[in-house]
Amino acid sequence: MAEQRFDGVISISNPLRNRYWRSHKLEKIKKQMQKHCSNILQLQFWDSVNETQVEGPRGHHIAAIREFSKGMRGKKIAIHCMFGISRSPAAAIIFLRALGYPHDDAVKYVMLVKPEAMPNSLMLRLDDSASITDIPLSNEGI
Repeated sequence: MAEQRFDGVISISNPLRNRYWRSHKLEKIKKQMQKHCSNILQLQFWDSVNETQVEGPRGHHIAAIREFSKGMRGKKIAIHCMFGISRSPAAAIIFLRALGYPHDDAVKYVMLVKPEAMPNSLMLRLDDSASITDIPLSNEGI
């Protein structure tokens, strides 16, 4: 068995139309990732900022990211999506906020690591509406 490189992986992919292939592909991806990590969160939704997009980000996706973050402080995490520009940076911000980082600090860190990032604004809005913290939130500069 290969040495684990990550303590956790968040994998965001586009939904497949065929339910059989969706299930089959997710299982195949999970087996590949388990070579490097056993703690995996797989999400499927389109990179959409339109709330009416049928298979775009939803509150339950945000809740899953927040739940996954529990117990992950100080751990090595990989977060990826198709191009690494929109969904995964937004997921990283949500993940950091769930760990208690202020919104602005989470955004600054992600932008430092990935300067070309354009975090998915719908995911961030959904996180803002689901947040139970008193931290003042701002999407300025995103």
